Amino acid sequence: MVANQAICAILEREQNSLSPAAFALTRTDYEEDTYGATALSVGRMTVASRLTQEANEYAFAVLKFTATTSTAS
Repeated sequence: MVANQAICAILEREQNSLSPAAFALTRTDYEEDTYGATALSVGRMTVASRLTQEANEYAFAVLKFTATTSTAS
């Protein structure tokens, strides 16, 4: 879940990713930096079960590369 949420956040900025109904996801300490079409995001996410109340914190990093095409003359 954490990987899916982190990847969706960097790829689909305009859309909010839906989390499963059984879990509460909270993103903390989030940083994102871009250089052209390349982007890096790092942060932490707390995943809490709504059924058992168990919670764990995970760290993530996502690096997005976008290939650029060049035209040869």
